[in-house]
Amino acid sequence: MTAIVATLGFDERHIVRSILRIGFGGVKRVILLVPTGGIDERTQRAFDEVKKLASMAGVNDVSLMEVPIESFNDAVADIRRVVYDCVQKYGRAVVSLGGGMRALVVETLIAVFTLPPNEKKKVDIVVDLETGKDGIKFPAWIPLELRLSDVESRVLEYVVEKGSANLGDVATELGVARSTAWKALERLVDAGLLSKREYTYEPTEVGRFVYALITKGIPRESAS
Repeated sequence: MTAIVATLGFDERHIVRSILRIGFGGVKRVILLVPTGGIDERTQRAFDEVKKLASMAGVNDVSLMEVPIESFNDAVADIRRVVYDCVQKYGRAVVSLGGGMRALVVETLIAVFTLPPNEKKKVDIVVDLETGKDGIKFPAWIPLELRLSDVESRVLEYVVEKGSANLGDVATELGVARSTAWKALERLVDAGLLSKREYTYEPTEVGRFVYALITKGIPRESAS
């Protein structure tokens, strides 16, 4: 089951889309974040629309949470606790950042990124694009401080580009000993960048994210 935590402004469509993506019956609770004292007629209308759709989906637990956005520390701590409690109770959480004040969106993002690792792995972040056509979704657990060795980086690049690979493929292609390739592959599995199925390694969503950083971001020699 999943809980949705979403920043709310004057437009409820990003929250509606999150409910529809998960599917009726998959959502157990919806918590809408608004600035303290920030509930005007337009926000109330958006809230009522979310409640209406949620009710159709069988979700009766829809609530507003006022966040003291001018107090950064308190805002982040309050949001962090709410998302943490949702994960503990429902197993997963989707955090939707498609609306609301910019300060509230930033505080919510930071709150999620500071969750304990085990809880962060159970949270997805969704940002709907202003065009209304689509959005981006990414896992809250991204290894912002991860440091890969040169061999590990090369192994990750190879597996992502091939789509999947086994130990022999990696050792042969990279020209390293099988023991060296195995250690690199297992470290990447432990870090959540690769998954392992029998003797085959495949990139995870987080692994593809790190691959993009390696190949398109700061040059490897400057990133350490």
